[in-house]
Amino acid sequence: MRKKSRLALLLAGVMAFSAFAGGCGKKEEAEATTLAVTEASMIDSVPDMSFENHDGEVLCDLTGEWVDEKFKNKRPLAMMINNVPDAIPQYGISKADIIYEIQVEGGVTRLMAVFHDWSGIDKLMSIRSARHYFVYMAHYLDAIYGHYGWSPFAESAIPNLGVPNLNGLTNLGGVMYFRDPDRPSPHDVYTNSELIDEGIEIDGYDLNHRSDYEKPFAWNAADTPLAGGKPAKKVTTRMSGFTTPWFEYNEKDQTYYRFQYGEPHMDAGANEQLHYKNVICIYADTLVLDAEVGWLDVLFEHGGNGYYITDGAYVPITYSYVDGTIKYFTEDGNQLKMNPGKTFISVLDAADQSAVTFE
Repeated sequence: MRKKSRLALLLAGVMAFSAFAGGCGKKEEAEATTLAVTEASMIDSVPDMSFENHDGEVLCDLTGEWVDEKFKNKRPLAMMINNVPDAIPQYGISKADIIYEIQVEGGVTRLMAVFHDWSGIDKLMSIRSARHYFVYMAHYLDAIYGHYGWSPFAESAIPNLGVPNLNGLTNLGGVMYFRDPDRPSPHDVYTNSELIDEGIEIDGYDLNHRSDYEKPFAWNAADTPLAGGKPAKKVTTRMSGFTTPWFEYNEKDQTYYRFQYGEPHMDAGANEQLHYKNVICIYADTLVLDAEVGWLDVLFEHGGNGYYITDGAYVPITYSYVDGTIKYFTEDGNQLKMNPGKTFISVLDAADQSAVTFE
């Protein structure tokens, strides 16, 4: 449409000039017509520079970015990461496309780092045990799930859901997982890309998505400012009385840098602070299953409310369990379209609706 519009304007100009200079004769008219045809041909031959050739690439389900086509239909990897002060600093998690943070017993939180590409990780640390609500989230993503140990509820959920899992308490303990002598147990377990691949091969897991896999996220084609968004230069997430992480927006690279325990949240292996294009905060109903131990249940299937944060702004959202996965929606009921890039997802107790604050 742009080219035709420019051509119409050009021809209109030629016609106006011809009418104005009608007395100049047929020679001038012929020259003007020749000029119009020549310039029109030049316009039509100019390539559309907005077109990008993505031969050999596919859109990544986890980031909305173009990646090598070898990742088409490939399952991601979801690894349980220890997040208490004794497990700091962590290694390898900055490569994750998505990180989920959810509370476990005692008010501490645990992370689940999700990778579409886990190659090139020299050390991923520290690996910790499974909780069944993380197992459910891994199932929603159709991920291969790595962990070292499990709660009794996770032990039941994994076979019930058929989640392909890499458990350090099996024969993989001395093959895929090792312990760092410089760390106290149980904060000392680590693995790497080659060991993960070896574990997957030993257990014989299919690297392709299951047939009923449903993509959980929708993406903008390019970075798009939030319509009607409110300012969010700093986002604080009070996960519990034990930890209150926060994110600070960096105008220069348009990402949110994460802080916890009063300092930047670092990946020691990459020597960089964790930062994300998108932050999602959702509230979920949370129950105590065992008061003595403190086992929790997080009821994602109930759905709920939350916020989507990007480009220094936020909007309210909702989420629902749809077609076997969790999907996010704007207030008008349409599926949320996120900006391409990495995402951090904080899951907070729905009983505390003031746990997320914006500055």
